[in-house]
Amino acid sequence: MKYLTASSDILDGTLCIAGTRIPIDEVLYLLQEGNSLAEISALYPWVPEHILRAAVAEAFSEVMTLLSAKHHAS
Repeated sequence: MKYLTASSDILDGTLCIAGTRIPIDEVLYLLQEGNSLAEISALYPWVPEHILRAAVAEAFSEVMTLLSAKHHAS
């Protein structure tokens, strides 16, 4: 993964946006609650909006891969 990373040294291994301590699940939760990427970017002004967008896309891709693998294993 390019935009997401997990390390036991950072938030006990929580999947975060690379180079930050921002958990991707927090970003996804904010999106689910109706916040735009621009609004989320305002909460984390040190992370460019295009990085947030890429991290969300990467998280989505990972979920789709897991779901596809689960579906094919059934």
